[in-house]
Amino acid sequence: AHLRNREAVTDLEDAKLAMDTASAERWLERLEMRVKRYLQAPSITEKVKYVRDPQRVLPLMESYYLRHTLMPETVSSIENIRPTEVGKRPFFFVEVTVEGKEEVKFLLLEDCEDGELRFDWESEVGYQPMEIASYIETKPTESMVFRVYAELDSFYSYEYVDQGRYQAFKLTFRDEDEFLFGYADRKSVGGRGLLALLQGRGKDIPVLLRLRFSRGTKSRRSVLIEEVLATSWVWSGGKREDEGP
Repeated sequence: AHLRNREAVTDLEDAKLAMDTASAERWLERLEMRVKRYLQAPSITEKVKYVRDPQRVLPLMESYYLRHTLMPETVSSIENIRPTEVGKRPFFFVEVTVEGKEEVKFLLLEDCEDGELRFDWESEVGYQPMEIASYIETKPTESMVFRVYAELDSFYSYEYVDQGRYQAFKLTFRDEDEFLFGYADRKSVGGRGLLALLQGRGKDIPVLLRLRFSRGTKSRRSVLIEEVLATSWVWSGGKREDEGP
């Protein structure tokens, strides 16, 4: 029995007009099987087989699942499939329902150069290097990469009081009440780019940022934005997320 519904098939066929029907059907069946195996994986060792850049991501998964339980899931249906592009790479955005849950699950798969489909696990779970409350409490001064929702802000204080030098942003997180104020150098490429991205676009824009607290800071929530790594939550660089700029 096929898991996908008619709308998912229609969307994909519209996106792949060059495919003949049989080829599209085989592709859909392969995607369907990948989704099932990925979500049903009972262990990190099994799940990492299906992710992008597994060598880099494996230690992130090991860290994450020390803090969260890995729960195998059974797919009920694939509700929608649509092509997208991240960093000039081809991806597919897949909406899935799983048994026992009402909300739709969103998965992102890269159509890799070797012809395989691989999941972006980091954006799926909203991977962070540590719990946000712990980050705010301990204020580590080393650079760390976070997946945040960014919006423009006008709060300037402590070491970031100079509005001529810094642009303020409010940074929020998925499923978190905690927030940060991030400050980017207005002259930096990342600062100019982030400002241009957010102007006129409201709030809750997902971005991947390298952040750090200043040594000896008196502020509870103010961090320096050292680098804008991506204007999405998808890592496409060559370095590990825990490496510096």
